Amino acid sequence: MPAGPSRGVAEVIARRFGVSYTLRGVSYLLHRIGYSQQVPLVGRSNAIRKRSPAGIAGGGRR
Repeated sequence: MPAGPSRGVAEVIARRFGVSYTLRGVSYLLHRIGYSQQVPLVGRSNAIRKRSPAGIAGGGRR
């Protein structure tokens, strides 16, 4: 996991709970609770809307 998300989460944990974690510790914690960093695919939502029947994805007129 890149240091960016771990660093931000570590700062929130320190502010809200008053405890400090190393970046690796935050990474382990996030992994243990099932966090998975997902990167959006550019243009994917438009492709899905074009293939979906009207009304199912909320893209059609009624």
